[in-house]
Order: sequence, then C-alpha cells, then structure tokens
Amino acid sequence: MTVIFVFGSNLAGKHMQGSALTAKKFHGAVEGQGEGLQGSSYAIPVRDQDMKPLPLWHIARSVNHLRELAQSRSDLQFRVAAIGCEDETFSAEEIAALFKNMPPQFDLPYVFLTVYAGLSNPLHQTREVRAQNAAVEVIDGLLERFAHSKDKSEALLMAMMVSLQSVREIEGDEFVSQWLMAALKDTMGSRLNDALVVPA
Repeated sequence: MTVIFVFGSNLAGKHMQGSALTAKKFHGAVEGQGEGLQGSSYAIPVRDQDMKPLPLWHIARSVNHLRELAQSRSDLQFRVAAIGCEDETFSAEEIAALFKNMPPQFDLPYVFLTVYAGLSNPLHQTREVRAQNAAVEVIDGLLERFAHSKDKSEALLMAMMVSLQSVREIEGDEFVSQWLMAALKDTMGSRLNDALVVPA
C-alpha cells in the first residue's frame, strides 16, 4: 500500500515551511501546485495566493475531493498532518471537524484525535505553557538519567540550555540578552568591562 502524506498548502503552491516543506523535500510535492495529488503527497490549500487564510467552506471542499480520491483508491494510505493548525491559523476543532468520518485508510494527527475524544488539546496551551512544560519534561529526564552518575556537569549544562530556550520562547531574545549580560557581570565583575573595551 502506498503512503500519501497530506499537507497544508496555499493556492500559489509555495511550499516554504512546515508540512509543505516536508512534502516538497521528501514526498514529491511540486512547487507551483497548490492542491491535489503530487508525488507521494496530497496538498490541501488552507491559504490563497496572497497567503491569506481561505474560508473553511473552501478547505472543506478540498477535503471532500481527497475523500473521493480515497474512496476510489483503496491501495492508498493517507497520513494527514495537522494542516491549518501548525501556525494556529485555524483551531484544531475547526479542521478536525472536516476530517471526521474519513475512510479507514486515513491516519489522522494526534491533535485531531484529541478533539474527537473530547480530551485536552495541547494546541490550546499558550506558547509559554508549552515551553515551560517541555523544559520541565526534559530536565526531569536529565535528572533521572544522571541520578547515579558522578559527573553531573553534562546534565547541568543540558538543563541550562533547555531552560534558556524556554526563557527565549516566553520572554524573547532581548530579555535573554539583558539577563545573560547581567549574569556575566555578576560572575566576572570588572573583568567583563575590561573584556568589552575595544582597543583604540
């Protein structure tokens, strides 16, 4: 059975990022083709030629075309990306509703399945909450991994990097730059000022 990667695209067929870029790099998506079967991928447009979001009825029509293809091609298995939800253009509820009751050869993304099951959807979390949760999960894993190790420096360094990335997600690069400069001044004192002096 041939696996077809279903991705979100635009009517201009510019496969620049997210699942569209994945489809272009690995699944034969054709630049300039914004909808339909191409290589081992299938494009569902969620934006127009000017990259503005399409109305849901337009996306629903494209999903129906995909459904008709699936009904006529039992040899194809469709692996669907979280189209339209990757950049939060649409909510998972809006897009998941369009993919309900698809033929059995569809593998739907986790975020759609959580909607059908009435579970908490991770895309509902703010970027800040997702960053915090990711940092906590990784740091917990590091602590467990290095619990019996004599050298915990690697774990500490990795934990610092994860925490730094989390702060960047929440507060932005400008905050991180100022925070790092303040930390360096605390640890290096006057030596930092000397190091930052540019020779005349």
